[in-house]
Amino acid sequence: MRGVSMLRLSIAAFAVLSLTACLMNQTKEVAYRTLFSDNGMPDAKAFTAALSAKFPPGTAVNIFEKYVAANGGACHEREGAHLRCEFATRVRPCESQMLGIDITLEAGAIGTLMVKAGGLGC
Repeated sequence: MRGVSMLRLSIAAFAVLSLTACLMNQTKEVAYRTLFSDNGMPDAKAFTAALSAKFPPGTAVNIFEKYVAANGGACHEREGAHLRCEFATRVRPCESQMLGIDITLEAGAIGTLMVKAGGLGC
């Protein structure tokens, strides 16, 4: 009889652990740890690599502009076939962290993409 109750307890524990594992979602934490340093500052190299992979050379510029706009930012054309895009990653009273993205344009498409991290404060 004791063996049966231990088996039931084991099955119940397994079921609870399985359900807990199914409910866990670390997506945002993994993305944050990949793109930001331990002190919370944006990692420009990581952002450059990630955005270059998501929007490789040849991607239509309007697709990238929609991405920037969806994240509360804006893009502006600059001289010399360049596009400058900016958006805030964190805004606090009297402080904001910003990403500046410089894109070289090639026939209406992304050529190269470079991210610089910075901020504004009072």
